[in-house]
Amino acid sequence: MRFSTKLEVPVRAGRGERSRGQLLEAALVCFSHDGLEGASVRVIARRAGQNVASISYHFGGKEGLYREVLSQAVRRVSEAADMMRRELGEGSVQDPDEAIELLKRFFGSVFRVLIADKQGILLAPLIVREQTRPTAAFDVIYEGGMRRTHETVSRLVGLAIGVSAEDPVTVLRTHSLMGQFLGLITARETLLRRMGWKDFSGHNADAVMAVVEENVSVLLRGLRQQKKKKAGKS
Repeated sequence: MRFSTKLEVPVRAGRGERSRGQLLEAALVCFSHDGLEGASVRVIARRAGQNVASISYHFGGKEGLYREVLSQAVRRVSEAADMMRRELGEGSVQDPDEAIELLKRFFGSVFRVLIADKQGILLAPLIVREQTRPTAAFDVIYEGGMRRTHETVSRLVGLAIGVSAEDPVTVLRTHSLMGQFLGLITARETLLRRMGWKDFSGHNADAVMAVVEENVSVLLRGLRQQKKKKAGKS
């Protein structure tokens, strides 16, 4: 299956910007398939239609190019979290059920970026690889957006259940919810084969998201009810 790896480049971009964009597109494919160590700067440059020296010129070398590709991956995932953060900052989300609905929207957005979106399919392995075998560039993912995203989801989880967002158990529950995507990403081919699907587009994506949203609702509403029962007994 062929995937589009086009990154946004200004319509009136100059030669240097176009060269940079072509290198990023080529690097996304190579790093996704082979990781930082396995990817070759010669292959990246040839795929981009550029010379090897252009990688050093624009990014300072392979590691700098890799960090920029990771930055773009984090920005795409963080967009949905930024929306949640704005609503929380404005104080518009105070009801537990509203928090659950916002979380469902967030997970839907992330799913479509990492699982269903053609470019996201290439971004996802980079994020998973950094989680399991982190390089020196892991801070690009963590400080560049993952930490803030995790904290924002924790706030919504705490609000949905009626507990502190800083409680270690809340953080663990947050990580468990977000871990659904790790399972979908790392075992995507198993699910596609099991369901007889070609990809996660259209109705297939809707079916997966319905289950993810159900998991969010059942877990958080169940934990909130459990908390109420414990409070009633005390």
